[in-house]
Amino acid sequence: MTTKEELVRVARTYVGMPFRAQGRGVPGNRYATIDCGGLLVCVGEDLNLIDKNGIPFLRSDYSDRGPQPIRDELLFECNLRLIPKKKSEYGPSDVVTLRAPNSVAHCGIISNFPKGGGEFGLIFAYPIRGAMKLVETRLDERWKYRIAGVFSWPGVE
Repeated sequence: MTTKEELVRVARTYVGMPFRAQGRGVPGNRYATIDCGGLLVCVGEDLNLIDKNGIPFLRSDYSDRGPQPIRDELLFECNLRLIPKKKSEYGPSDVVTLRAPNSVAHCGIISNFPKGGGEFGLIFAYPIRGAMKLVETRLDERWKYRIAGVFSWPGVE
């Protein structure tokens, strides 16, 4: 059984990886790239997780998509494969979908923010100093406001 702590630890191995739409890289490969949806399927594959329908998460999932999700496609896919929760009940290892700005086109994984004294963090793709990459930042009011959906992983305790 995968623990929430283990899932967050694996997600953190992707922090610092450059963003590229449809990136599905492996941490440690200097040419590897990732996008926000790629983070979810890569972490799922790394941990051999399966969705609520019994289908394994694979890096190749959704590799035929365009650079931007269509409307609320991410929210739909998370509802299809993960376990929906109330928006106010997020915690470490949960997936959040985010409005950006008019549709649900972004997602990340909640963490225990290491610099936050009990605060939550968010692992996701974000531009830092002009370059887009995977980061871990404090889940502040700006990001809480954008949460459109919260989901837990099947088989993670």
